[in-house]
Amino acid sequence: MKNILIVIGSILSIVSTVFLVRILIRNIAVISSLQWNIEACLALITAVIISLVGVVLLSYGWKILLEAGNVRSSLLSAYSIIGRAQIAKYLPGNVFHYIGRVALGKFYNIVPEVSLITIGVETFFIVFTAVVIGLTGIVGNRSLYDGMGWLPVTQIAWFPYAVAGMLIAAAFLLSLTSKKIRTWLSSRSHYLSPLKVFSVIFLYAVFLMMNGVSIVLLLRYVWNEPSSVSWYQYSAGFTIAWLLGFIVPGAPGGLGIREAVFVAIFSSVLGDGLAAGVAVMMRIVTTVSDLVTFFIAARLGRRDFSQ
Repeated sequence: MKNILIVIGSILSIVSTVFLVRILIRNIAVISSLQWNIEACLALITAVIISLVGVVLLSYGWKILLEAGNVRSSLLSAYSIIGRAQIAKYLPGNVFHYIGRVALGKFYNIVPEVSLITIGVETFFIVFTAVVIGLTGIVGNRSLYDGMGWLPVTQIAWFPYAVAGMLIAAAFLLSLTSKKIRTWLSSRSHYLSPLKVFSVIFLYAVFLMMNGVSIVLLLRYVWNEPSSVSWYQYSAGFTIAWLLGFIVPGAPGGLGIREAVFVAIFSSVLGDGLAAGVAVMMRIVTTVSDLVTFFIAARLGRRDFSQ
């Protein structure tokens, strides 16, 4: 079943990439109208820095969850692990960055079970946060998403939430029928203390919302296209695109899917060409950020941090 899902996800990624390439080819004139000046370069550098800060936020969130599992970890240690493992998300399967995090965590005396639990909790809350941001964007400006005629936007937004709800219901039913599972869940309830939950959700929200600032900078200074759409609406739309790329198994780093969904959301206000150009530029920004993060984290990984 898992292999089938990965194959389906890979096919979706390929189809989405082909769709995006066709749009890029048809609108090459619009896309190539970008400006190359000092302001555009500064905007690109700022967008990369924003993406780099996002990894720091994710690392701090993981540090909080590790502490909930009675594992004392410095922020630099968490960053070193995530920063090196993150690069593996570009491998087909979209799961190897998690496997890498568990493997690297062992060198920092993080028990694999704790790594797996914290990754599971992290995944749940980052999906939950993304759903909330996406729904808020839809409520704030529903007409913005009218271009997504190929699939009702409400279904896109609620799908991860529905899956999360089914997982919670399944865990609850299992806890009622199995004493072992009930004991296991009870002994790990400390991962869900209100303060820690609020803290990680806040960090994930900032991580996702910052993308809207990058998009506005790219539009304004790279394409000289100020838009009537606010930065937080771009954040909401990009979050929906990011979420679909995140949850589809087999799509390496959400490649193709994230860009295609972004174009579908914003083509009505930016046009196909400009929306595709921004989507590709955001992919370049995040990829550069991941590479820079990897080299920084690899260098940090040679050092021994006090816990």
